[in-house]
Amino acid sequence: DAKFHDNSKDGFGGWGRDRNFVSPKEDADGILEKALEGDGIVALEDKLGIPPGSWVKNSRTEDGRYVMKRYIIPPDKMGSVDLDMARGREERAYDDEWVAGGRTLGDGNEATIKVFRGKDLETAINEGIIQVVEVDMTAQTKRGIPKVIANFDQQISGLIEKGKSDSKEVTDLRAKRNELEILQLKDAGTPQNAGSPGVFFWTILKGNEFPVHLRINR
Repeated sequence: DAKFHDNSKDGFGGWGRDRNFVSPKEDADGILEKALEGDGIVALEDKLGIPPGSWVKNSRTEDGRYVMKRYIIPPDKMGSVDLDMARGREERAYDDEWVAGGRTLGDGNEATIKVFRGKDLETAINEGIIQVVEVDMTAQTKRGIPKVIANFDQQISGLIEKGKSDSKEVTDLRAKRNELEILQLKDAGTPQNAGSPGVFFWTILKGNEFPVHLRINR
């Protein structure tokens, strides 16, 4: 996301730190369709087992849109990306969110591919190894943000009732909640200190399923 990559005219200057998570295109198309009918990037976070608000805050562009860019890898380019099973040891694997068996917490299929550093990403795009498709999810995501804030408020209230008002958990939840509230204020046109704009890249594979040797019976 924008924290890890240099923003450039066409997106990030690099992609990944150790491994990048990917999903089959058929799965991703279905998830995207439901997200466009629902709460946009908020819905993607929920389905893919991403901590609430983490993709939303990094997907807002300088002109106030919420954009997801899909990285699509054609079948004939699979040999160029080092496709492998997700193992949970990847740096971007969330400790509380990752599950074994090539599935996401939201029960989607997943695998990993290699990183593309610096100019390697530009080269991969130019050579057709990675195809980039931008999806504007502004209206849907704005609709979903209040729901995430309400969920944070509910969690905070529950912890306070248990006498944990000074706990780190409450502090962390309030910080996440406030980040989204600031986005709401920006969306409403209220002047705020601008954060680092960026576009989060959601990656998918072109094809209906992973190679047989990557599939695990649950």
